Amino acid sequence: MSRFGPQTDSANNCFDDFSISHKRTGYSNNWFDQNSAVDSEEVFYEVTVPAVDGDLYFSVETYPHSVIPSSCFGGSYTFQGTTYTSQTKPTVFFALYKNAASSWTTYTWHAFQFTRPLLVAASGYAAGDVWKLTTNVYFVGSATREYTVHVYSKQNLKVVKQGTTTESIVHMDG
Repeated sequence: MSRFGPQTDSANNCFDDFSISHKRTGYSNNWFDQNSAVDSEEVFYEVTVPAVDGDLYFSVETYPHSVIPSSCFGGSYTFQGTTYTSQTKPTVFFALYKNAASSWTTYTWHAFQFTRPLLVAASGYAAGDVWKLTTNVYFVGSATREYTVHVYSKQNLKVVKQGTTTESIVHMDG
């Protein structure tokens, strides 16, 4: 590995992704714990931002690869008419919609190994904006079906299921 990231030569091509984590002064994490989730169900959450104050980081996380033994996974799953049998870790689709937009502002779709936050810069939102967060987690037969939706910001923001004022903060993820 070079001091600036993974090398690209064929002898060291074991990295297909990497993430860098950091804490920002004055930022805190607010979240919604989704327990007993339904496999491959599209679920919507909302975050209302009362003021423009710093960047917003949105993310969803579940159990990463090898945390739950492979014996707990198995069989196959079907997505959009195609059956898959080789997936061994959850796959996450996560998208952000701003206000009443019908198409997403940004999204990520990946096999879950690490969290991939979606950044909304302070210049990308206004006071009173409502962010709709869409999740769809494919648990691939996992007996444990739960995930957490996060917003990391300078503000005390609530993550609620769309159309409700209900928060779900269980403090079970560490």
